Amino acid sequence: MAASLSVEKSLTQARQAAKKQDWLTAVTLNQAVLERFPKNKKAAKALAEMRVVATEGLFQRAQVAEQQDDWPAAITHLRAAFYLAPTHPQVACALAKCLLEDDQAVEALKVCDDILAISADLPRALILRGQALHELNRPDEAVQVLEKARVLTPDDTIIYRLLGAVAQSQGELETAEQHFEAGLQVDPMDVGLLRHISVVKRKVDASDPLIAQMRQAIAKLGKDNPRSAYVQFALFDLLHKCKDHAAAFSHLQQGNALLAKTTPYDFRSEAIAGAYAKSLFPEPIPESGTEPDTRFIFVTGLPRTGTTLTERILARDANVQACGELNILRAAVIQQMQTLQAKGQAQLSAQDIQALRDLLLSEFDSLSDGRPVMVDKMPLNFRWIGFIAAALPEARIVHMSRDPRAVAWSLYRQVFKGRAQGFVNSFDDIARFMIYHRDLMQHWNKVCGDRVFDLGYGALVNEPIASTKALAEATRLTWSEDWLTPEKATNHVRTASAVQVTQPVYKDSDQGWRVYEAELAPMLKALTTAGLI
Repeated sequence: MAASLSVEKSLTQARQAAKKQDWLTAVTLNQAVLERFPKNKKAAKALAEMRVVATEGLFQRAQVAEQQDDWPAAITHLRAAFYLAPTHPQVACALAKCLLEDDQAVEALKVCDDILAISADLPRALILRGQALHELNRPDEAVQVLEKARVLTPDDTIIYRLLGAVAQSQGELETAEQHFEAGLQVDPMDVGLLRHISVVKRKVDASDPLIAQMRQAIAKLGKDNPRSAYVQFALFDLLHKCKDHAAAFSHLQQGNALLAKTTPYDFRSEAIAGAYAKSLFPEPIPESGTEPDTRFIFVTGLPRTGTTLTERILARDANVQACGELNILRAAVIQQMQTLQAKGQAQLSAQDIQALRDLLLSEFDSLSDGRPVMVDKMPLNFRWIGFIAAALPEARIVHMSRDPRAVAWSLYRQVFKGRAQGFVNSFDDIARFMIYHRDLMQHWNKVCGDRVFDLGYGALVNEPIASTKALAEATRLTWSEDWLTPEKATNHVRTASAVQVTQPVYKDSDQGWRVYEAELAPMLKALTTAGLI
């Protein structure tokens, strides 16, 4: 909008905004003038004059947004601050951190590289760069930069968490445990480390000192402290492995109840977005006149339905790049829907579809390693299947299904990053989300037809040859016996499935909920009432 204003009007509005300490508007307007006319002295002078006070003001407002987990607002203010002060290490690191929280690892890496070009041994920037590399599936580089950071700041437990996470993502569970233990030597009460070590630790008995250590951490934090929730989940993991099921489930309930209270799920916004997405595709989506070669594979479904296992199977093909869970599709679709709503536009035009396609291709190209097929296994992309079918005819869509009881139990026992999966903390919310998922998939199956390939998790693990051959046919890839050993895949796994999928396929996981069948009676009732079982 600023670019459409005359230069004088832009400068006038920028001055007025600066007087009101509306630093974001003031910086944005002057920046727009300089982008059009790089030699404009008035805009350059205005930015120079406000640099110190505006940088501080923008940084403070970003901190407020960050405290509210409003990452887009925090990023917007920090980008403006970074534009004003590109050599300010605190601003650069804050921006990189928020970008990582918002799943924008590519830009976060660039910000880290920019600041490290000025200050090569800045520990915080090195740590954030390591995290960005980890999230971009570049584990060897991540370890290298994190080890450099450890030499500089050996007492920073974030380094040990990240080193352990990288090892875990590669299936190196003993190495991961060693990193987490090293971090706990620095800070025995580090909540993140306690949660991580509970996942990878294989040998546990009732006398394990970690159990007492975790109980001490909860007592120190207080049961109502949101951070205690993660320790409750860690205790569940350890006690579950000890087969102390009653105590384990008690901690799991407490952890979920605390998360449900502190981060309630916004079903209204979810339902509105889903209804609007459906309204944009009321009729069957026309197929392209030709059958293009597969370039993208989207593996979708409810979380914990086997999306990671399916990605590992596909990754056994040398031509496939397994990208993990990307935020590209969601960000592009949300941006487009917001634009359409602002215009009062009820239908997608051919130009809208082309614009979405151009954006998606650009984003995917930025992550491509040159292999012809890319896999995005973000489960919640089931919400945008119509957009995939319309904008990317060269994409194949795989939708995972699984026994609802196994899914609900697996969701309830996990801690997920961010609020997008906040529905997992109560049985009623899980059932509600499953109904929403079922309704949306009924619509996509209606308008997309056989462009959506349904793959059952039970069949995948119990009838692997037939299921993987059907998957190969649906994705137009060439099946081989390698598809039967997904545990040998070398792709990076950064999700809760990392421990399971780096091991041989476990065929009885759908029955795991039965150990807690009595405790899960409310969950089973909610699923029954919803008509899901």
